[in-house]
Parts: sequence; C-alpha cells; structure tokens
Amino acid sequence: MAIATLITGHGLSVLIFSALGQPLNHTVGLLVVILHGCLMGVGLARCIPPYRHILAAGCTGALLGFFYGWTAFGEALRAAGVGAGVGLGLGIALGLWWRRGLAAIALVTALAATSSGAVFLLGTTAIAGLLARHPWGLVFTGLTLMQGRFTWQWTQELETMIRLEQEGGQDNPQDR
Repeated sequence: MAIATLITGHGLSVLIFSALGQPLNHTVGLLVVILHGCLMGVGLARCIPPYRHILAAGCTGALLGFFYGWTAFGEALRAAGVGAGVGLGLGIALGLWWRRGLAAIALVTALAATSSGAVFLLGTTAIAGLLARHPWGLVFTGLTLMQGRFTWQWTQELETMIRLEQEGGQDNPQDR
C-alpha cells in the first residue's frame, strides 16, 4: 500500500500542481482539460459497478504513464503519450487481475488517492472561479461535491477491503 501511495501521490501531485493556474490555450490547456477528465473518470467509474476497477485503474494508469513517460524522456510530449498508452493498458490489466488480497488493496489505495487528487484540483478551480465571480465557479463547485462523494465511496471500499483482509478474506466487495 505504501508503494502504491508513493508512486500515485508523487505523480499526481506534480501533475496537479503543474496544472494549477495554466491558461486554457495551446497544448498546455488541452493537457489540463485531459487531466481534469482523467481524474474525474476515476470517480465516474463508480457509476458502472461491474467495471469500476477496470475503468478507474485505466484512468489512473494513463495519468501515471503520462507523468513518468514525460519525466523519464526529458519532457517529450510524444514519450508522455506513449507512456499514457502503456499506463492505460497496464492499469486495465491490473484492474482485471488484482481482485483479491493485498494487491487489490494496493490498487484501490491508488484509486482513492487519484480520486482525492481530483477533489483537490476541482476544488481549487472552483474557488478560483467563485473568487473571480465567474459562472464556471459554480459548475466546478458541483463537480467537486460530486467527486467528493465518489472519493468517499472509494475510501469506504478500501476500508472494507482492509477489514475483510484482516478477518481472513471471507468476502470481497469487488465480487459484488
């Protein structure tokens, strides 16, 4: 769990803090919009119960693949795109395979951390919009509240998985 938190937390914090305050023009603006979409995708995956882990892990994997591809190859956009594709595939594979035990707990830890990052990014965007008295501030406030609910659900699932693992793994909430 610690490794999942470290890898996810480092990558997402750099991406999120780099996106704050960026104008929505040119390539950087497009990347900020994609970041918002992928982060929100982790929460929205909660709405599709049979595929929530696969979809959320794919979004998280794409973000982390983008970040680590970007940093490993000198901030080359093409390498970041390839990294995002590899991360997407790896995330989907992990979402399919890691269904039980400590590996599943590590996966849901990463998903909850990613969903929390979405709440932070959406919340700061909402605050900036509200302070500027821009109507988008209200939209992002609503998105923040919605994402907060999804984050709560990921956290509850993580808590349940840890408790069940401590009791001997009798029932897995992912199987429902």
